[in-house]
Amino acid sequence: MINEKIGKLYQKRKVSSNFKKKQEYAKTINETIRQWNEDYPKAPNYYDLHGMTEQGAINYVLDIVKWMRVKNVKTSRLETGKGNHSVNNIPAIKTALLSGLHIFNGCSFTPLPNNDGILELTVV
Repeated sequence: MINEKIGKLYQKRKVSSNFKKKQEYAKTINETIRQWNEDYPKAPNYYDLHGMTEQGAINYVLDIVKWMRVKNVKTSRLETGKGNHSVNNIPAIKTALLSGLHIFNGCSFTPLPNNDGILELTVV
């Protein structure tokens, strides 16, 4: 259901030659996934980032961190994936989050030992 919707949006984004339209598709993709997490949470403080654009995922995690600080929540889980559907099987979202650590002051990301496609986000 959601995967099909996101897939169609990505396809439209891919074939569009209009930069503004591509941005609109990306915005819709990211908003759809945020709403999905809100409507169908897998667990408390668990966020599935699959399908988001890299920048969309970074912005979402920044919002999650702000929320965690306000609510005094110390840990959350971020499902980034292992890269199975990424170019060269390199996990794009996970890589973007880990390489952008300087953006996330006072935070750490730790891959779960039993599933490195999920990061534990800790806010100090």
